[in-house]
Amino acid sequence: MSTFAEGEIPRFATVIDFEGTYQKAQGILKFPEGAEFFDAWVTSQDVISDTGFLARSGNQLLMSSGRFGVYAYFDQSVVGDVFAVGGFFSGSGGVLTAFDKNGRVLSESKTACCDFVLNQRLYVESSSVPIYLVLFSRKVSYSRMSIDDFFFLSQKEICKLDVPLYLQTDPLWKNEKYGNVWWSERSTSRTIEHEGCAVSSASMVLSHYGSKANGIGTNPSMLNAWLRSQPAGYVGGSVNWFSVARYAREVMGIDLWYRGREGIDDDLVTRRICAGEPIILELSGHFVVAKGIKNGVFTINDPLGKSVILSQYYGNWYKSTRRFSSQERDPRKKAQEVYLIIDSDAESDFHVVSPTGEMFYTSGDESKNVEILSPVLGKYVVVFDGLENITNAKLYIASGNDFGQETLQELDAKAYTEFYFDNASNSSTLYLPIVSSD
Repeated sequence: MSTFAEGEIPRFATVIDFEGTYQKAQGILKFPEGAEFFDAWVTSQDVISDTGFLARSGNQLLMSSGRFGVYAYFDQSVVGDVFAVGGFFSGSGGVLTAFDKNGRVLSESKTACCDFVLNQRLYVESSSVPIYLVLFSRKVSYSRMSIDDFFFLSQKEICKLDVPLYLQTDPLWKNEKYGNVWWSERSTSRTIEHEGCAVSSASMVLSHYGSKANGIGTNPSMLNAWLRSQPAGYVGGSVNWFSVARYAREVMGIDLWYRGREGIDDDLVTRRICAGEPIILELSGHFVVAKGIKNGVFTINDPLGKSVILSQYYGNWYKSTRRFSSQERDPRKKAQEVYLIIDSDAESDFHVVSPTGEMFYTSGDESKNVEILSPVLGKYVVVFDGLENITNAKLYIASGNDFGQETLQELDAKAYTEFYFDNASNSSTLYLPIVSSD
């Protein structure tokens, strides 16, 4: 008897050699590896050796008892998505056919017709649509056939979170105005369909947490309408993530807090997903929600519906993350209701200088904003780097304070703008910004 030859069975494949235990129910052989066989039975070598059928390994193999051949069905809850299947066929004129869930043929593999072959490898694969069912058949009707060392390759999603998918192109809300009221009126294309990936992603995350907390969810239309009604729900055309968290608390009744923007860290994102936190990924001009891991790649909910895994369409790359948590305070024991967001629709990048001299820079992408959590009190300075690209552009300054109050100011973009974030500048205890000219 041969053993598994190197190269004949792919690395990492799950192999069923029919030597182990299995369950039989209503003519179905169920194997613990997640495969179920129809119209077949497992038999020992000594029963069929006089017919020319030999096990490829061990002392048992699978014989066909059906008119058409042997069907193998995959339990996707066990194995995940199967994308390659093979086995070693004995009989006359063997054929292996792979089908998708709708019965469409995905791939086929054949032996030479129609001489008897012994343990010849048949192999099928599908690069995009999962294989749902395979059929081992033979060209010579009613002739005997056997299979040994059946194998398959699959991708199983781990740490999978139940996050609903909302498409920004959904007819129910795609034509709704998006962003600040005055910002959205400047162009007919400023709608959820064209701009709403962030609010759609935020709606998915909030609905995930709501389903676990009290069964209350939301959608892009509901969240967008509420954000547009708030003083600083949108900062120009950018979602105010702090306001999103406030919507969760005040409207949905769930304790959810925005934890800020972070850079690229696959290990950290993986740990958080496995801890039950869906993570919003910022791509180049787009947002998606990471909700699981499959073969080391993040599975995603894409508001554009272009991909279900990050690597399939978006190059397995993201620029930064947005995270929400049910914990009110971060590891430093700080609450994060107090914030500053400085945004602009100018083409030029800018930087912000804090009262302590700390520098904050824009990202250089389509969305140009600086987000400061727990800002220190005092004077801030905004400096644009490219003066030729700020004509007719706007600067937006949003803030929130300890009392949950928010404000937004729209200014003409200038080379140099300073504003104060303190209570001394205007004899106020609200810590909202006062803007003075350069």
